[in-house]
Amino acid sequence: MAETSKPMVAHQLDYACDACGQGVMRSTGVVLASYPAHYPHRCSECGSASTFHKQYPCIEWRDAPQN
Repeated sequence: MAETSKPMVAHQLDYACDACGQGVMRSTGVVLASYPAHYPHRCSECGSASTFHKQYPCIEWRDAPQN
């Protein structure tokens, strides 16, 4: 199979705090060894805790817009 390439654009994903709406969720650095893995987070403003399936902030790659 031959290699192919296409332009991609990086997007930073963040998660706004559901509790206060002011801060953003940041990973605590802990990984829960479940399947799939879970990542505890705390709000940068109010300290509210939530667990997600990915670590925030994260990078998502998307196809570059076509001109």
